[in-house]
Parts: sequence; structure tokens; C-alpha cells
Amino acid sequence: MSLQSTRTRIPFIVYHALAIGLCILVCLISPPSFETNFMDIIPSFHVDETMVQAEGVFTANQDKSVTFYVGSGSFEQARATTDELIESLKSAGLFDEISLGSDSYDITSMQGFISENAHLLLSRETADRIISDPSAFVDESLATIFGAFTVSSLSALDQDPFLLSEPVMMDYIGKASSLTSFSPSNGYMVSENDDGVWIMFTGILCNKAASVANSKGIKTFFKVCDQVQEKHPESQIVYSGIALHSCESAANSQREITFITVFSIAAILVLFMILCRNLSILKLFLLSLVLSLTSAVAVLLIFFRSLHVMTLIFGTTLIGTCIDYSIHYYVRYANRAEGEDGYAVRSKLLKSLSIGFGSTILCYLLLLFSPYPILRQIAVFSAAGLLSSYLTTLFLHPTMIRPKMVNVKAYLAKPDHGFSMPNSLICIIAAASTVLLAFSIPRLEIKNNIADLYTPSDRLLQCEIKASEVLGYESATYAIVAEPTAEQALETTSRLCSELDTMIEEGKLEGYVSSSLFVPSKAQQERSLEAARSLLPYLDEMCDILGIEEAAKEGYKAKLEEGRTISTDDLPQSIRQMIANVSIGEVNGSFCEVIILRNVSDNESIASLMGSCTNAHYFQTAVDVSTQLDELTRIIMVLFSIAFVMILVLLMIMFGLRKGFRMALAPYSMLVVTICASWIFGLKIDFFYAVGMVLVVGLGLDYIVFACEGGRGSSRKAILMSFITTELSFGTLLFSSFKPVHIFGLSVFVGILAAFLFAMASVRDGK
Repeated sequence: MSLQSTRTRIPFIVYHALAIGLCILVCLISPPSFETNFMDIIPSFHVDETMVQAEGVFTANQDKSVTFYVGSGSFEQARATTDELIESLKSAGLFDEISLGSDSYDITSMQGFISENAHLLLSRETADRIISDPSAFVDESLATIFGAFTVSSLSALDQDPFLLSEPVMMDYIGKASSLTSFSPSNGYMVSENDDGVWIMFTGILCNKAASVANSKGIKTFFKVCDQVQEKHPESQIVYSGIALHSCESAANSQREITFITVFSIAAILVLFMILCRNLSILKLFLLSLVLSLTSAVAVLLIFFRSLHVMTLIFGTTLIGTCIDYSIHYYVRYANRAEGEDGYAVRSKLLKSLSIGFGSTILCYLLLLFSPYPILRQIAVFSAAGLLSSYLTTLFLHPTMIRPKMVNVKAYLAKPDHGFSMPNSLICIIAAASTVLLAFSIPRLEIKNNIADLYTPSDRLLQCEIKASEVLGYESATYAIVAEPTAEQALETTSRLCSELDTMIEEGKLEGYVSSSLFVPSKAQQERSLEAARSLLPYLDEMCDILGIEEAAKEGYKAKLEEGRTISTDDLPQSIRQMIANVSIGEVNGSFCEVIILRNVSDNESIASLMGSCTNAHYFQTAVDVSTQLDELTRIIMVLFSIAFVMILVLLMIMFGLRKGFRMALAPYSMLVVTICASWIFGLKIDFFYAVGMVLVVGLGLDYIVFACEGGRGSSRKAILMSFITTELSFGTLLFSSFKPVHIFGLSVFVGILAAFLFAMASVRDGK
């Protein structure tokens, strides 16, 4: 084997061995999971890890749940539509479980539990009233027992001689109805409003239907519902749930990824075929692209086992940026001096390639410090892909590109001499940029709104609006309590709910749901027991009137004297189902309870109340995240300004005062244009737009570096090709339905355009 052959083969073998090794390592690791829920990309700003995990548990309970509302003019029509819809959904195999929910309101089991434990379940108000005047309560009980109507069972008076279960049962029924406007009727959960009769039921999507890999799942779901709707035009079918939005966003994301990837690769390959006129060089560029994408995916899967589909949408921009170095190498090779080989070309380009790679990779790695998990994934994905492209250019291209691959008639192989930018023009650009910046800054507004992160389709949006109307409330927020023990969590929740009762009277919210509504804290149970014991002096008289036997009377006395309290484990199944979503249990060594708040009109008062409790937090996700991101965006702008000054100093040190100033003027102009574009398009500077500005400097600085350091050859054409491929990748993001992706793409697209124009005017070929 010749020395030249060995020199050619060794880098090729080593590089591919590394790529194969990465793929093998990925295969040895457990398969990754994919996330589609848009709420998953929202960062958590809570310092307390327990609160973060508790919130995750609470929201995870709803990830696969779908609630259906079937409305019609009569109960019979609504029931017929509901029955057929349930059968159709079961036949389609989309759901693991479908429940009518009426079993959660098992009055019989609830009555039995309350009769046996009524002495522990009295509300604070009822207990205080009994203690203050026990004889009056005895008279009320007798009047109820011999009256025309009771909600509690009179067959259990031997367990509850004072009918304490009556106020408890009334309280429970009221609390149960506060959970929803629906109540059990004929085996269904039914509600009536101006639109007619509505039936509610819930379903849990199966893993296959909820999987991002199954893009047909959401289509099948809509098809089934539409078919039933066509058969029953007199009925309305409404559905609601995070799972539906996740499935729909996954399907949309897959379409966008396919479009962006196919369009970018096809456009770039066609462009290269036209301009290079050589199939071998086209194959080499394609190899570089495949190696970069393979490396990027492999490294990403090593560091992140749970990937969000938005990462792949952002990551498709790598298609255009990862072949920039190949472009510069090929153009420089096609215009090399006589006697130069591939290694000599590499030596001439090494400084420019390294500076360009370093500046770009630095900006991507800055995203690692972002609170957004998705941006950290994009940083790793892009950095790995660019590193692969950089190494491919340095080690594979010198060994694989041959003179016969250069078509001298091709556009990229023809020499082209640019013009030098006059110093007067440099001064004009600098002055104009400064004036524009001074004009734009006062008009800038930094504003983040997480509501912009996801816009549901009209279909799902209308369903959510209608579901809110049927349920009787528009919005729900929540607070989480975390305490060292379950009893402390229940006690704190009970105390907070007492304050919330006052706020309801003041009109600050419409209602709430918590486990303390159905399971009093130990302190409250002891207060209830004290009230029951205060009635013991009247027990003999009560038993004589009601004809209760002596054994039952003594058993009741013993029960009160024993003083045993109850916990959530003692609740009947019907009540446990009611509070399943709000009683989280143990998380990270703490016991957590959730308080769901309905239609809060005074967030400040609620936040103040929860803030007064050390171990409680009021989750205003939209407000919390938006406020924090506003601050982060400002920090990015300040730090980036400092970084720009550092870049300016570094360029002047490396290239001299005059040349360094000329090169630094490019990113400065880019930023000015990007900022002005936000003002022109009426956009607010949000976190994603700011991140785009950061990448503009890293990507755009490459152009000016090659323009000033490209040396002999067609720098102008290399920069043009690099610009086109990059804009093809980021430009396609403008078509994304995901607004942050669209804004990010616009920021980079405009900034790169400015960088390109400045670099083209600065090319100094032949020097």
C-alpha cells in the first residue's frame, strides 16, 4: 500500500469508526422517549425541588386523560349518542379505559361511611354550634328525624343517635357538587343548561394512540367522533384534554419536520448539482451531511433520553449550517494555486475555519445555560453536528477531494474578484447603525407570553370553550402544599381552605377542591369529636325517644371514648376517586396536597395567602414563567452586549485595530438590523427572539471572517453558497406553526441576511 493511499484511508477509517462507535453506544443505552406536550418545554423556576416534582406528578395524571361531553335536547337522545360514541371508541382501540364516572357518586357507600364516622366529620362551623348550644342541636335532630325528609339514612340511628350524619351528608353533597356541575342520574353523569341535557364521561388513551410515532391516532379519533356526529346531528360532541393537544401537536410536528427536512436537503442538493456540475462532489457533500446529522442524533441520545419533537424541528437547521465548511473548502480548492494539494488548502483555511467554528459553537453552547430544556437539547444537537462537519472538512476532504472532481466550467470553480469596501462606507455604515439603534431602543418592548407557545387548532379551541361553558367555569389554577407528614399536609391544607372560604364570600374566587373537603385534619376531627361528646348528657333521653337498645347505646359511648381518628385510607372507594387527583401522596420525602382553585379573580390575594405559608406555593404558570423569562431576556441582552465588546477586543488583538474594527462592524450591524426588524414587524423582544440574535452573531461572524481572511479564490461565491444553504434551513422555520420557532427563524433569517450583505461588500480576494 502506497504512502499516499495510507494517508488517504486512515482518516477515513478512523472517522467512520468513531461514527459507528457512537451509534453502537446509543444502541446499548435504553431506547429514548419522545415528548409532545408543549407544557414540557416550559422551564420550572421553583427553587424547591419537591414542588417541581409534585407539580410533575399532578400534571402527569392528566396527560392521557380525555373528557367527553355529549349534549342534546333530551336525556334519551344524549344517552343514545353517548352509548354509540363509547362503543365506537372501544372498537377503534384508542382507549385503555372509558368510565361513565357515576360510580364515583355511590351514595350508599357514602352514607354508610358517614353514619359510622359522623362524629369525626363535622365541619368547624357545625362543631362550634354544637359545643355552644348542644340542647338546641338535639332539638334540631329530633325535628329532622320526625320530619318529612332527610338526606342521611335513618336506618343507622343505632350508630348515629343524634343524626350527626345529616349536616355531614349535606356538607358532602354540597362539596361533591362543587367538583362539577354534573351529578349522577340513571347511571350517567348528567347536567342541564340552556343548550339542553349533557352527559359526561372520561377515557384514558392507550399508549399506542398517545404515542408520537402513531400520527394516525389523532386522525382516527377525529374520524370516529365525526362519524358518530353525522349519525346523530341532533347532538353535540365535545372533547377536552391535554392528551388531545399533545397528539395533535405531535402530528403537526411530524409534518413540519418532514417538510423542512425534505425541502432543505432537496433544495441544497439541486443547488449544488447546478453550481458544481459533478456528481462525485455532490456525494461527498451528502456524506458530510449524513455524518453530521448522525453524530448530532447519536450525541443527543447519549445525553438526553427524553427528546421533545420541537428539538427535531429546530435541529433541522443543521442541514444548512453543517455543510458551510465543505463549501468554503471546495471553493478554495477549486481556485487553489498551482502545485497546492488538499492539505495546503486546509492549511490556508485553518484559521478562518477555526475562528468561524469557534464563534458559532460558542453561541450554541451558550444555550446550555438556558432554562428551556428544549434549547439545551438544541445546543447539544447543533454543537455535535457542527463539530462533525468541522472535523470532516479538516480530515476527510483533503484526502477525498481530487482535481478531477472540479469542473472548471462550473460556477463555483470560476475565479471572482470582489471589491474592497471604502473606509468612507465603513464610517457611514457604523454611523447609520448607531443612529438606527438609538432610534429603536426606546421603542423596544421585552415581553414574553407563554400563551404564544402553542395555538390549538380551531376545532380543539372551540371544544375547550364549549367544555368550559358546560362545566360552568372558565379557568382553574392550583396550589400545592408539601409537609413532612401526611397529617401536617392535611392540617395546612385545611387551614388554607378556611381562609379560601372567606375569600369566596368576598368574591375573590368561585370555589376550590381539596382532599380536606372530605377528610378533616386530625385537629378538626378532634374538634368534631369534642362536639359529639358534648351531646353525651342527652344520650339516654335520645335513645329512649328513638327506641335504641342499651347495647347500641353503650357501643356509641365506647366509640366516642375511644377517640380513633380516620385517614384517607379509611375512605370508601367513591370518595377516594373524587380526591384522587388532589391527594398526591409522598414526593421526595414530603407529603403533598393540591388545592384546585376555580375562576380566581384576585390572584394577588391568593398568592399572598399561599406565600404566608412556608410550605405552600400558588402556581400561576403563565405569570410566573412569563415574568421570569422577561428578566432572563434582559439578562441575555446585557450579557450579550458585554460579550460583543469582548469580541471586538479579541478581533482587534488578532487582526489589528483597523481590520478588527471592520470585522466587528458586521455583527454590530447584524444586531441593529435584527432589533430594527422587531420594531418594523411590530414584534416584542421575547426569549426566543433574543436567542436568535445570539446565534446571528455566531453564524454571521463566519461570513466576515472568510471575507477578510479567505485569501486567494472565490470568497464571494463561497459566502453566497454558505448564505443560501443557511437561509434555506432557517428560512423554512418561518413556515412553522409553532410561534417560538417562527420568531426564532425570523430573527436569524434577518440577521444572517444583514451579515451576508456586509460580508459581500467586504470581500478582498487576491490578498
